[in-house]
Amino acid sequence: MAEIDLKASLSAVLAGKKKRYPQHVNRISALDDPCLRRLYYMRHDWDKAKETDDGLAGIFETGNLLEPVIERIVSEVGMAASPRWRIVGSQTPTNDALLKEYQISGMIDGFLQVQEDDSRWTTLGVVDIKTMGQNVYARVQSYEDLARYPWTRRYRGQVMLYALAHNVEMCYLLLVNKQNLYDMRLIQFPVDMGYCEELLGKAKAVNEAIELGEAPAG
Repeated sequence: MAEIDLKASLSAVLAGKKKRYPQHVNRISALDDPCLRRLYYMRHDWDKAKETDDGLAGIFETGNLLEPVIERIVSEVGMAASPRWRIVGSQTPTNDALLKEYQISGMIDGFLQVQEDDSRWTTLGVVDIKTMGQNVYARVQSYEDLARYPWTRRYRGQVMLYALAHNVEMCYLLLVNKQNLYDMRLIQFPVDMGYCEELLGKAKAVNEAIELGEAPAG
């Protein structure tokens, strides 16, 4: 009897999902990376990047599959709340003159809105939905906790630049426990202009390095 090679089959499926594209801009989701050289090579040598291993590729694909499910749950939860809230404008690309000047681009999950007593909807700020493994979710309780991990650290600058691009003052992260999609936490924080200036400075340094074709020192 032939044996089933499940690992090879999974790898074959994931191989078709591992795609690399030229990176002509600074991605908002990466700018909080402390290493300028890494940001440079993401753009300059995108085609030489190490292929994503199956474990990480599987995590990415799981996130893609969960996205519409989470959006449906979030919609149900928001309508059951008092006052009601919702997320609108999902997958809106940034279209801001300042960010274009610094060659920065991204796509937000949406704007968080709350319903007033007169039924009008008021925008509170930009919001990004982030799924997390149970252990990470348990440890990220506040804005300060986002600094615990390199990938959660980047969420701060990402939503701040989204807020800057769309001229709103507040940032929201809706954290979702992957082990229980009905376990969510909302972290809010204002735009820190000093922080944004630092991120713009990184983008400028990377842009200059790309023009020179030489990796920055930092």
